[in-house]
This record gives sequence, C-alpha cells and structure tokens, in this order.
Amino acid sequence: MEAGSLQSPGARRAQFLRSLPVGWAALILIGLGIVGAGIAIVVDPKDYAASGFAIAVVLAGTILGLAGWDLFVQAHALRHAPYLALPERISVHLPRRLIPILSPVAFVGGILFGHQFWH
Repeated sequence: MEAGSLQSPGARRAQFLRSLPVGWAALILIGLGIVGAGIAIVVDPKDYAASGFAIAVVLAGTILGLAGWDLFVQAHALRHAPYLALPERISVHLPRRLIPILSPVAFVGGILFGHQFWH
C-alpha cells in the first residue's frame, strides 16, 4: 500500500491544485498582452495611452487572478489538509519590525515608479 492512498480526497485535491502550472499560464497571458499592446502601437502609433492602459489592465488582472487562485488553493488546503496550507518554514529572515512596513513601502514605491514611467 503506498503512502498517497492513505490521504483523504481533499488532501489529494489540494496537492493537485498546488501542482498546477498556474504561473506559466500567467506568463503566457502577460506575454500575449505585451504582444497585443505592441500590435496596437504599430496599428495606431498616435495612441500610446490606449495600449499602455490595455497592458496595465492585463498585468493588474493577471496579478489579481493569481492572488485569487492562491487564496482559493490556500483556503481549500487549510480546510482539507492543514499541513499543506502553509510552508513549513519561511526561508527569508527579516527583522520583526520590518515585516509590517514592507507592503506599504512596496505599494508606495510601485505608485511612484508607475507615475514616473507613465509621465
């Protein structure tokens, strides 16, 4: 009897969901968006704003889709196989005081970078 047969169907489903190559699908979607924006620029070179907006929408939608997928898989794993829900250890060692400010700093940095790039 193999070890995988002792797992519940929910645990096997959680392992399957985690093993799907969702990142590759996201990269393909982003690549298609970039190619589409390039084609739009070639077709109408006077309208950079529309193609820039379109690629921003593709990027934001892809990131939102990846976050939603990850949330779904983590919630499913937490319910059916708690040992699959979170990594056993976090390999990045950061000072505890730094962790709460990383997300806001990255957000503000992204906004500043985006505005600099846009203008």
